[in-house]
Amino acid sequence: MTNILKALKYLIESQNQFLGENDLSHNRANSLGEALEVFTKDMFCNSFGDYHDNKLLKYSRYLSYIGNKNNPPDFILKGSDAVEVKKIENRNSGLALNSSYPKKYLYGDDTRITNSCRICEGDNNPWPQKDIIYAVGYVNNNAIQEMFF
Repeated sequence: MTNILKALKYLIESQNQFLGENDLSHNRANSLGEALEVFTKDMFCNSFGDYHDNKLLKYSRYLSYIGNKNNPPDFILKGSDAVEVKKIENRNSGLALNSSYPKKYLYGDDTRITNSCRICEGDNNPWPQKDIIYAVGYVNNNAIQEMFF
């Protein structure tokens, strides 16, 4: 099991703050956002520097849902909270919440989530609700300057 305290511990121990741009996206802003999502998953899973297969193994150990591009959340911690990752590139910039206000909870019957997300905890039974952690990364020059939860 993992949590915010372990994620912060892994981040401090790794001393990693660099985001490699994600080659899957042709848009720089989307690329940095996707890279921040991977970085945040790595924080929670202690997978900084791991190669693809080891990273996926750790993700499967600590995450019940790894997300997709078009639906919330970005990922779900096994038996725990949903995580939404948001990137800002200027301390004074607003936080883009995709036309929705921040929420405390993600509900299993939310029409925006996929069925695979809804049943990610097993037994084809949807979870009723998850607390949402907003992980906000202030990114400058492809590096994390600050991280807020």
